[in-house]
Amino acid sequence: MIDMQTQEFLYNYVDVILKCERGIMENYDLDSIPYLNQGRIPKRNKFLLDGIDLEYNFHGSGCTFILGSVELDYCIYIDREDYIVVSPWGFTCFVNTFLKSDVIYTEAQIAEWLEGFNNLAIINKIYDEYLVYEISLTWYKAFKSGVQPL
Repeated sequence: MIDMQTQEFLYNYVDVILKCERGIMENYDLDSIPYLNQGRIPKRNKFLLDGIDLEYNFHGSGCTFILGSVELDYCIYIDREDYIVVSPWGFTCFVNTFLKSDVIYTEAQIAEWLEGFNNLAIINKIYDEYLVYEISLTWYKAFKSGVQPL
């Protein structure tokens, strides 16, 4: 079941990704998302973002951020307006490192959440045969402004 807490996890996932992207953009004086500027910046690096270590690594069609102890892995589908793409594995890594609790969520549990988000049009499954979903940035902005879609 998708409740406000699980939506908040997804909101925080996007929020931290965008914070890291903004940090890289400021650090390297970029005018667009870091993925589009890979030729101008190191493929991987580490620097302080608001006093916290940010480590990043661009790989294939995605990026991994480690901000302090929080790990984020996501894909970037640059041809889409909602370019942040989540998978069960990447979201599981985030949820389990972000919460810092004794509760450990499995990839299967997270896959169920993603399917629930998909059913609510919070995310959109890109390919029927793969568990990759684009996250609605319209939903993200509405959630941030306090508009509760459920």
